[in-house]
Amino acid sequence: MNTQYIDINVYKFKSLRKHMNPIYWELRRNEDRPFGEKEEIAQKLISQFFKRMREYRGVSVARIAKSSNYDTEMIQKFENGQIRSTALLERAYCQECTAQHEQDYFNRRLFEFANPETRAGKQDIALDLVRRFGILIPDVDFSRIKSPPADIIEFSPRNKNQ
Repeated sequence: MNTQYIDINVYKFKSLRKHMNPIYWELRRNEDRPFGEKEEIAQKLISQFFKRMREYRGVSVARIAKSSNYDTEMIQKFENGQIRSTALLERAYCQECTAQHEQDYFNRRLFEFANPETRAGKQDIALDLVRRFGILIPDVDFSRIKSPPADIIEFSPRNKNQ
């Protein structure tokens, strides 16, 4: 039997969200660690996040350096995890890679990584909304919540053809 193994850290998925899943898995896997270790892990994963985002979009380091007013050495050090991120650097990455939504999602995951108890509160609210009104909240895994089946309501803008 010929088995193929795919390195998930190298494989390029069709969507940026799926491409970032290894980072989100690491956050979820390490959320029970002590605070000191969490800070170190988060710093490493932040650098990996921006590096993977840049590589996925095919943006060069020189292009990000030009828009952020940092030199390329500084950006390479940031991607290798040697220096901390700054708001200006993060903004330059998001603008050049057009990935503001993905960074917002990552920031929510970082917040849940730092405060795992917020996820339970969010699930309680989501469960209540599903039971009462049949409304689903984004970013909540409803397959893990034990609840009776509900009608899914989807709001979408109307087209001229409808």
